[in-house]
Amino acid sequence: AGLSGLSAAKWLSESGVSVTVLEARDRVGGRTFTEFNPKVDYVDLGAAYVGPIQNRLLRMAKEFGIENYKVHEKENLVHYNNGKRTPFKPSSIPVLRNSFVCMDINNILYLIDTMGEEIPANAPWNAPKADEWDNINLLKYLKRGATQFFNNVMTAFITSEHYEASLLGLIWYIKQCGGCKRIFSTTNGGQMLL
Repeated sequence: AGLSGLSAAKWLSESGVSVTVLEARDRVGGRTFTEFNPKVDYVDLGAAYVGPIQNRLLRMAKEFGIENYKVHEKENLVHYNNGKRTPFKPSSIPVLRNSFVCMDINNILYLIDTMGEEIPANAPWNAPKADEWDNINLLKYLKRGATQFFNNVMTAFITSEHYEASLLGLIWYIKQCGGCKRIFSTTNGGQMLL
């Protein structure tokens, strides 16, 4: 059982329903799994990255005794793609060899934040361009540029393939996280805690 299953079982139990939680593994927590290795510190093996505005998730983790810790950002990170290693600072996006791709990435991130301003937080379907954006899948949108970056990074955020998700869904999700800069940030952002 993951955090959601444990939380549902707790809620049902508190409501007077008899509950039995079954778990095939030797631990609960689902995808939430981190190990400590004395040589390399913490190693995240499952669900990760919680930001300061995810109050409910932080509360659930605390309630079930799941510790979190700040993202280690003392050394450079490494972006590994197609056999090429690109070191970069934790507070930045990996610098790509093609400066036009970097400009595309920055432009798309800016557009996503700008488009997010048009979406009502609690009713994204009421956005002026909701139907149009909901009928554009990310694969089609991303063919405009910076495809490889978004294939790797954005798919991780939306937890589905880019051809399965709509542009409206991505824009709304990023808006809920506080915008592109905050979702990528390890300081007071979506990547702050593990």
